[in-house]
Order: sequence, then C-alpha cells, then structure tokens
Amino acid sequence: MQYKKQEDSKEIKIPIIINILLWLSYLAWPTFFLASYISLSANIIAWMFWIFISFSIILSIYAVIKKTLRIYLAFPLVFNFLMFIILLVGFIILETSNTGTVAKDARIKSAIEQFKLSAENYKTEKGNYGVALSFSSCMAIDSSLVASGSDGLALCNDIQSQGKGDLILNVNFSGTAYCIQKTLPGGSIWCLDSAGIVGCVGEINCNYGMKGCDIIDYSCL
Repeated sequence: MQYKKQEDSKEIKIPIIINILLWLSYLAWPTFFLASYISLSANIIAWMFWIFISFSIILSIYAVIKKTLRIYLAFPLVFNFLMFIILLVGFIILETSNTGTVAKDARIKSAIEQFKLSAENYKTEKGNYGVALSFSSCMAIDSSLVASGSDGLALCNDIQSQGKGDLILNVNFSGTAYCIQKTLPGGSIWCLDSAGIVGCVGEINCNYGMKGCDIIDYSCL
C-alpha cells in the first residue's frame, strides 16, 4: 500500500484589526475628498491623509511579514497606491498653477502702482490727469494718461496682458481725479485711485467700504 505524503497547508488568518484597517482604507479616499470639498481645516485634512497612509503601511508590512499578497490585500494596496500617485500629481499641478496665479496677481498690482507714479508725473507736467477717459481696454488717446508712446499706455497694456480679467480706467472731465481697476487672475478685484486709495473690492478680507472704480466720483471708495 502506497501512502501519499500530504503537506500541511496552514491557512493564514487575518487578524480582526487588520481587517478593520483594510476596510477603513477604502473609506479614507472619499472621506478625504469630502473634507476638501466642504473646506475643512487644513490640519484636519492633513491628519486624515496621514491616517490613510498609516493604513496602507500597516497592510504592506503585514503582507510582507506573512509573505502573502492575497487578492483582498493586493487590491486595496494597489488601489491606494495609484490613488496616492494621482493625488500627489494633482497637488503638484495645483500648487504650480496657484504659484503662477499669485505671481501674475503680484505683477498686476505692481504695474498699477507704477501707473500711479506715471499719472502723478503726468499731472506734475500738464497740471491735471488729462482728458476724460472711460474704457475697459487699453487704447492710445491723445492728451491723456494713455497717450501714444507714454509710460501710462505701456503699463496699461502690461496690466491687461497679465490676465483676461476686466480692466477699468476712468478719468473725470476736469482731469482732477482718476481710478483704475483690474480683475486679477486669482479672482479678486484690485482698485487704485488718485486719492491714494488702493486695495481689493468686494471680498471678506478687503478694505471695508471699497465699491470699486466708477464714473460717479472716480474713486475706489
């Protein structure tokens, strides 16, 4: 009689805590995106993200120690790894975009400040701010702050070229007051007038009472 030697195969049992972490790892992503959508504190989102990473690390270490990557461990590990890569790439793209937007906002604000200097130089030379203006695009107008070949026109074109947001430039009929306003790439509205008032319009953190550049009093207030 021949006997067949049977090798004992021990079934690897997954501890309850690992199973709990496994299922929680599935919930980490939708919870993370929900928190981002409802604008929770950045600290809360960061903690949630690192908890998720901890889940994946624990599962990976456990799989290595047991020398097994069964389907119920392999799938969440691969899924979570891919989602992490997607999130990381998304953060890099978003951060790059935000950096570019902030830089353009800063350049426009700087150009508007330079436009103020150009306007004051014009007033010192001519006695006023020139002929009346009211337009939303840069065009050369004789005897004005944006006369052909002037610094004012060059700055106006530079401001407009930095973003597609609305531009407003108003000068009153007596040439004693003006205001300039531009919608920045970041979404806020930046306004400056001949009285020295400068700041953003219509936002929570903006100067109180700023209504923007108009043709009533030619002021940002």
